[in-house]
Amino acid sequence: MAEQLSPADRSTLAVLLDGIIPADEHGPAAVELGVLAFLERGLAEDTPGDITLLRELATAAQDAVGADHAVEELGTTDVAVLLATLDREHPTAFELLRRRAIEGFFADPTYGGNLDEASWRLIGYPGPKGTFTAADQEFA
Repeated sequence: MAEQLSPADRSTLAVLLDGIIPADEHGPAAVELGVLAFLERGLAEDTPGDITLLRELATAAQDAVGADHAVEELGTTDVAVLLATLDREHPTAFELLRRRAIEGFFADPTYGGNLDEASWRLIGYPGPKGTFTAADQEFA
């Protein structure tokens, strides 16, 4: 069985993902669009070191806010500052999370992210819709 994120790591990474792809007038934030589900699904199939990097990033995020606070309590500005700190101090792990956020945001919904094709609608992409002409269907 593949390793999974702890509930604490999952919660911290959810805040970071929503900081990378926040809600705005165009649509919801990353987690609501399934990006965390996409990330977790990918961890089951990916390089074993990825989960270690993401756990370390979650721990670094919590360490940065201190024992008296929780990452989940941070406001938008503080999350942005935290993301910049993590990018500077943990670039490999941060880049993994950032890349997975973007992949999950634009992925085919069958992989867990981009729920209801929301990001595709945002950019005007109709998705992989198969259309075949009569000529395409003729036997050669």
